[in-house]
Amino acid sequence: MKLQLLSAQARAHTLCLVSDEEDRELMHVPLITAIRQGLYFRLVMVALHSDGKKALFLRQRPPIAVVEPGKWDLFTTPVRPDEAREDAALRVLMEECEIPVHSLAVLAQSTASPLEPFHRTLFSAHPALGVSGILTDAPGYMLLDADELEGLIEQEPDLCAATLRWAFKNGYLY
Repeated sequence: MKLQLLSAQARAHTLCLVSDEEDRELMHVPLITAIRQGLYFRLVMVALHSDGKKALFLRQRPPIAVVEPGKWDLFTTPVRPDEAREDAALRVLMEECEIPVHSLAVLAQSTASPLEPFHRTLFSAHPALGVSGILTDAPGYMLLDADELEGLIEQEPDLCAATLRWAFKNGYLY
């Protein structure tokens, strides 16, 4: 748990790529600065599936996370300077759960707005064979099928991060 807390603190000061309304690169600033000032930045979200698209792994955000601490979410990360979105998606899976993937595909993209100051890219990922069981019993992770996720979002929306609710509401996850 201590490593997770340190990781959340370090992540807040990691440089992220700030862009304009049309997603043109402008500058690099610490993530915490981009969030506090409402600057537009690139955000990658990864839906990590198990058993084809029948089940989805969620992670619980650390209690001291900069945004939505303690909420259940997809694997999310800002895009770092000089990093491709695909590389950010692979990086977050390795940093968060050390899971190599055998497939990665873009599911959806959305542009930033004053209410949601990030350019979102949602990826679908499937773990390499034999490694998905690692997360099944790990604290801070859960595996849900479509009905279970729908129940969580409808009955306990305050436990779910906005990015997870957005991806589910738009039908991107199953």
